[in-house]
Amino acid sequence: MSSMTLLADAASPADFAAARQQMAFTLGFHIVLASIGIGLPALTLLAEWRGLRTGDRVYQELARRWMKAAGVLFAVGAVSGTVLSFEMGTLWPRFMDTYGQVFGTAFALEGMAFFIEAIFMGIYLYGWDRLSPRAHLLTGVPVVVAGLLSASFVVTVNAWMNQPRGFKLVNGEVTDVDPLAAISRHFARVARAEGHPVGAPREYSVAVIDQQLPGGMTGTLRNQLVQYGMVHRLDEVLAEVTVVRAEMGFPIMATPYSQLVGIQALLNVVTGERYSMVPDENLMYLAGHMGPHPAPVDPEVLDEALGSERGREFQRWTPPQPSLEEVRHAHGDTISDEELILRFLMPDPDVDAMYAAGPVQRHLPVADTPGAEMVVELMRSSRAAYLALDHGDVHLALSREVGDCK
Repeated sequence: MSSMTLLADAASPADFAAARQQMAFTLGFHIVLASIGIGLPALTLLAEWRGLRTGDRVYQELARRWMKAAGVLFAVGAVSGTVLSFEMGTLWPRFMDTYGQVFGTAFALEGMAFFIEAIFMGIYLYGWDRLSPRAHLLTGVPVVVAGLLSASFVVTVNAWMNQPRGFKLVNGEVTDVDPLAAISRHFARVARAEGHPVGAPREYSVAVIDQQLPGGMTGTLRNQLVQYGMVHRLDEVLAEVTVVRAEMGFPIMATPYSQLVGIQALLNVVTGERYSMVPDENLMYLAGHMGPHPAPVDPEVLDEALGSERGREFQRWTPPQPSLEEVRHAHGDTISDEELILRFLMPDPDVDAMYAAGPVQRHLPVADTPGAEMVVELMRSSRAAYLALDHGDVHLALSREVGDCK
């Protein structure tokens, strides 16, 4: 037994309360810094790519400034993360001594991802004006990928703490440790809860390189096809996305341009006549109201879309530039800033439906096995003060105060 475990045995409830407060204080800083450290490099990389693509110096300068901030926040986040790693061992020694071998693999993988992120972060920061623009842009990709992997491994450990897996507990000792099961079973449980196949790899199509359609858009298009009873035509829509993207001048497949391409491809397939229906947002794009096109637009598409009465209106149209006060007055003087942004960008019925639906469920069911479901149901429905369950070598006894059985 380690010295830390002996100290844990001598700890009082007040000591545990202090440990929780210290852990919460450190996490309060680290979560914010880590979140920014994951998102800001991705935005920086996007700005640099945009600058290289368009030659706009503003994007290049924006990428430099953002990455300097990301470097500072990364360094501070690394320090707070190091403090957390020490706190895990010093504040919760018995927990780490008993179960560290189970979820330690996820932390080890997180450490590897962190070092990859740190190495390429240094190369990216030092490589400005020292590497070719393309090489420098590519050095930022591992920073983004490693950051996402690092966060995934940490979330996996958190999920394991809520639903422990990958070991057997015999007489208080952890045996038959399967560290990867602690990770894989979490994702399998999430897949089952979301209705996705488990253990069946999905086919990969190189068409995604041509269409570059975001994953969220793919799901949206599928749901829209379900509404039309045409879900079997999803592959046809995805193939149409590649064609429409080329015809519209290869816009970057990110919001809002991915939506413009995706909805046009969907309409082309559903109506059976290409460009017979063109949304106003696409007409705005084709008319140049969203900025210059990355590449020339197909002349036939321009003639078909802008030759309509609605298309000619957008060619003559001047985009309004309302003030913040005018926007707030139009949508409601008393609503929050968050709701104001939603209503300015989305139709009111969609926002109303979103608020009516309530918050998204963030927690999976506690019980995910028949035995666990039975115990939970018994505790909810039974008024007994004592409950015992024997199953093989397992004996479970639950009790509660008599006053709680009213």
